[in-house]
Amino acid sequence: MVKSSSEEVARRAYELFLARGAGHGRDLDDWLQAERQLTEQAPNGRSKDTGAASRRGRTTLTASTKRR
Repeated sequence: MVKSSSEEVARRAYELFLARGAGHGRDLDDWLQAERQLTEQAPNGRSKDTGAASRRGRTTLTASTKRR
């Protein structure tokens, strides 16, 4: 498990915000998603998910991250 700094989390949260069209009101969701992604990174700095979406720098929403 990798501990991420607030600056890293903020940067990733902003990337997520932009990736979903810069719609406001989901800042906490973006922050928590960024923390999860950075925490789950493998020790070599690469994400465990090597799918096409992550290679393009985009995220894929799962049922647990979608707002109802």
